[in-house]
Amino acid sequence: MKIVVEVPRMVQEALVLDKNNWNNKWAEAIQKEMQGLHDHKTFQFLAPGEAAPKEYQFAPLHMVFNVKTDL
Repeated sequence: MKIVVEVPRMVQEALVLDKNNWNNKWAEAIQKEMQGLHDHKTFQFLAPGEAAPKEYQFAPLHMVFNVKTDL
């Protein structure tokens, strides 16, 4: 049996897919990833418009979406 899942390319696409599918699966996955980055102190997250300290370098975050099929 084949199950078709549309995989988003951007966070905004993921949230639209959730809305269209009447669920929040992608939003939950995004939140879980962001929480992991925060918990492991991988990044220091700044509020929109907040400037980074001078000793830090800005690094944009890029998410790659995929679906695991080998469960």
